Amino acid sequence: MRIQDISNRGGNQEASIRDLRTKFSRIAIAFLVAATARSAVMLPIEVVGEDGTTTSATFDIPPGRASGVRSLWMQVHGLSYRDMASVQLNAGDWVPLNNSTVEVAEPGKSYGGIGGGFATLKVTLPLPGYSVKDGANTIRFRFNHSDGIVSGFRVLAFNLLSAGSAPAIDSDTFVQEDPGTWTPPLPSAALVGKALWENAPLSQAGSKPRRGFRRTARIVMLVMAAI
Repeated sequence: MRIQDISNRGGNQEASIRDLRTKFSRIAIAFLVAATARSAVMLPIEVVGEDGTTTSATFDIPPGRASGVRSLWMQVHGLSYRDMASVQLNAGDWVPLNNSTVEVAEPGKSYGGIGGGFATLKVTLPLPGYSVKDGANTIRFRFNHSDGIVSGFRVLAFNLLSAGSAPAIDSDTFVQEDPGTWTPPLPSAALVGKALWENAPLSQAGSKPRRGFRRTARIVMLVMAAI
């Protein structure tokens, strides 16, 4: 065998190895990007719409932390009355949020808790063992029913806590939504809202229209017109 042939074969093997390394690197990067996309949670989580509207988020728990989880901590805006909202972890039971099922943090607790004087509350829900697992988990929030005025709520923050209140979900899992990226649902949203406000009959399922509801709708229309 000639020296040149040996040299060519060696060069071909090195090229093949480089190609394999490149392919494996691309695959690894693709898996990393996909994993990052799955684990990122955009905040706030808005649960707005008809009765029964549900919004979910998927997050990762690093290895070894799930077994120590004892509670779910949440900061929620708009819990106006008991059992307005429920939460579910993975395939567990839905748990309604009220002053009996959660511990409301001060100062909200002293002012009535859920349904009291504070629009934004920090609450802690005790969890049964093995509610979550290492790796991917799913949390769901449900708007159970309207009182004729409200149409939903927002989850500003949440985490899973150990018995010593150590968070199980890494802080960099959560990403705050940038309001600068918001756009109207329709190009003519402001004009549509104006027409509805001025001409459409205002009604609510299960109750008569209230002044507070009309005032809220008026504010929404003005905000949309300003976009």
